[in-house]
Amino acid sequence: MEKIILSHKANLTQVYGNDGFNKIHKALEQLAEISQLETEIVYLDDKTSTQRHGLDPVTEQNTETIQKFIENLSKEYDSEYLLIIGGHRIIPFYELKDPTEAKEIVYSDAPYADVYYDELRSPDISLGRMPDGVVTDPSLLLKQIETATNLFKGIAKKTVDTTGVSAESWESVSQNLFSKIKQDTELILSPDWGLGNKVPDHINLGIIKPTKWQSQRPDSVTKAIIEHTSSLIKKVLDPKVFSSRKLIYFNVHGDDRVPEWVGEILSALKIEGEDCVLIVYPDILKPEIIKQANVQNAIIFTEACFGAYTINKTPDSSNALCFMNEGALCFVGSTAVAYGEPRKKYPRWADVMAKYFFDFVKRNYEMGTAFQMAKQRYIGTERPFNREDLKTMYEFQLYGDPSVTMP
Repeated sequence: MEKIILSHKANLTQVYGNDGFNKIHKALEQLAEISQLETEIVYLDDKTSTQRHGLDPVTEQNTETIQKFIENLSKEYDSEYLLIIGGHRIIPFYELKDPTEAKEIVYSDAPYADVYYDELRSPDISLGRMPDGVVTDPSLLLKQIETATNLFKGIAKKTVDTTGVSAESWESVSQNLFSKIKQDTELILSPDWGLGNKVPDHINLGIIKPTKWQSQRPDSVTKAIIEHTSSLIKKVLDPKVFSSRKLIYFNVHGDDRVPEWVGEILSALKIEGEDCVLIVYPDILKPEIIKQANVQNAIIFTEACFGAYTINKTPDSSNALCFMNEGALCFVGSTAVAYGEPRKKYPRWADVMAKYFFDFVKRNYEMGTAFQMAKQRYIGTERPFNREDLKTMYEFQLYGDPSVTMP
């Protein structure tokens, strides 16, 4: 059995009803049939489904028990691919301890791919997930299954060109990385787009100096800052920039509380005789903009913090879910705070993961294999291996069918 499609029948039925479950199952049967891989659909809680493979059903939402089930199943059949259907409420992510000082929960599928356990969570199988957040309509899952099915049918529309978008403050490292992805394409910087015509809905900023204005500032200072940033940030990302693109790369800021990804720029000005330095965070991307673009079959990698955080989210509150709902083929991002080298030219952590992933994708490896090999190369080349490296291995996830290739 080359490929396992894994889900939880009772949880799918509870969320989507019998009719919704039947639609999802039928779509999965079509995907399994068309993929030209020896594929089994397994519901880990269903006795009839598991006993066909000599395994007892998993009755609890326990990640370690689920991991052991996956381990036994994949070892028995020497499987290459594992596709998990559903988000955290269907088959839960592992909640891993953060190895860095951030001390946050790191939601991760990495242990499920680590069939032959090791401390670094090196993947032994190509794993992808089709997430569903907290939607109650099966259309999000059905869209993701349809996207993969159409690719195997050979009716997926081919995309061209590549887009890279970076916070302006991270230009050096982003340009270094993006030039290796696409040599003849200009990296787009925030906030100086040169494209689009809509002013951002809001601008987040902080004052670096003078320190006396960091916590409290006069109205006159606030007015001067607003006037300055309004002229500085003239335009936001035009959907045409990343529409009908094959590869899309983002090196920007993200937050688990809001859907917007934001840029960053340092700006100096004089206000009331004081030398003032601002750090400005303009909106870059949100679901409303994604919906205006054609992202069918796009392959997206984002370094945004929480870029792949989908728990309790919908396509209207998560860029990741919105991309998948609009027909993206693959999405790779982090479920927690991601790390990079903002002021230096050479890539680290998330930058390196992006570079290796795109390297293998461009060589026509399957999405899951490219992600698996990117992690394996990361482990083999990044020395010394520190806490941020370990967290990078945990937090980056792949959404989409791991057995598809770039159209």
